Amino acid sequence: PPDVGVAAPLGDRLEFETLIVDISAVFLQASTSDLALAIETTIARVREFFGAGRCLLLEVKEDRRFVRVHTAAYAAGVSPVSGDINLTDLFPWTYQQLVVRAVPVFTRPAELPVEAAVDRASNEALGIRTALAVPIAIGGHVTHMIVLNAVDDERDWPVEYVPRLRVL
Repeated sequence: PPDVGVAAPLGDRLEFETLIVDISAVFLQASTSDLALAIETTIARVREFFGAGRCLLLEVKEDRRFVRVHTAAYAAGVSPVSGDINLTDLFPWTYQQLVVRAVPVFTRPAELPVEAAVDRASNEALGIRTALAVPIAIGGHVTHMIVLNAVDDERDWPVEYVPRLRVL
């Protein structure tokens, strides 16, 4: 997949659209008992498509200001993020952008604003070189987020994929 900032080549966009269709078909056929496996498989496939070190599906408890890892996929050698951690404490600026403002966030630790010092330190501690976080809103409230972390290199994320990630 291409770096962001430039339009993704048509072949990459078609591959991503095919991925979305394939994933949608899996969810349409999944029984309630198969749903957890379908979510895990989806997160892994998205991570692989983007070549990310981590792909996380985060669960948001807006009323408690709590965000935790629901499902995750990791590249070999990439440290996992515990599902017990309240990520709001580690990423307060990002939380404001994603949950309060409900806008996607593209970050490089060095480019975060001064008020995001805690987020910058957390990104560095987790080895995140660049990240893309996309809020998923249901009924006007952000309930989940999809987060991609690049840990091996800095990259830009394909901005035209953001609306399509929400489809997942």
